[in-house]
Amino acid sequence: YRFGPLNAQGGERRLNVAVTRARRRMTVVSSFSHAEMDPNRSSALGVQHLRGFLRYAESGGTDLSSTDGTTPLNPFELDVLDRLTAAGLDVLPQYGCSGYRIDFAVRHPILSGRFALAVEADGASYHSSPTARDRDRLRQDHLERLGWRFCRIWSTDWFSDHKREVDRVMHAYRRSLTEIDSAEAATTPAPRDKDKLEEIVGASQRSYPLPHIPQNLSIDEHSPAMLVLLAQWVMSDGYLRTDEQVFEEMFAQMGYRRRGSRIQEALYRAIKQAKSIQRSDGSRHT
Repeated sequence: YRFGPLNAQGGERRLNVAVTRARRRMTVVSSFSHAEMDPNRSSALGVQHLRGFLRYAESGGTDLSSTDGTTPLNPFELDVLDRLTAAGLDVLPQYGCSGYRIDFAVRHPILSGRFALAVEADGASYHSSPTARDRDRLRQDHLERLGWRFCRIWSTDWFSDHKREVDRVMHAYRRSLTEIDSAEAATTPAPRDKDKLEEIVGASQRSYPLPHIPQNLSIDEHSPAMLVLLAQWVMSDGYLRTDEQVFEEMFAQMGYRRRGSRIQEALYRAIKQAKSIQRSDGSRHT
């Protein structure tokens, strides 16, 4: 539990600098797990954040929960969550990590892993901000610079007419989907004519059949052979893909919502085996 500067006051800033400078990739090497760190052995904020960062790294970047936990939703926030969910939105409350969380992050209905809208309310996190400028402008500006579409719900308006506020969020959500879809279409070349369309469709035909994928099963209940077949199906259309792109398509086909470490391990193992089979088949044909 002697972590040098992390044990001193302001050590959390040292850790922040160390873990936020990588532009493309970070590899964390450690001789111990976050689970081996007793949170009661040190009260230093830098050490507490180190434990949370190791937990995040061990999950492959999927576990954003912090060591100090999240603030329970108050009745106002619970009502917002229930009514937005009832309106058909896939809402993740308190999305983020440490002390910086989005009140309600609305997932994109089709694009796996993408969020369509950030919804902020003047609940507990709003009133815990140190200044009115932080509450009213800085958070919104920061989120919009990061590419989020933003919508605010005021509690007074909510209690006055919650149906109108839900309609307003739905309007912002639909507008956000239109903007995201337009951006996606702009990066995809449009076919100029019917022959070009047939050429694209023909190139995307897969030589492997899509295997039957039972839904609502844990990753351990799926057979390794089925996962390999799914990876082969994804790669059989002739397009060059990175392992991450193959993983994303497999993940979408299996209907999962959270990228746990066991899911990532199983799918990447299947991708590796499928590529090995692909290489051996190619050498035999040669």
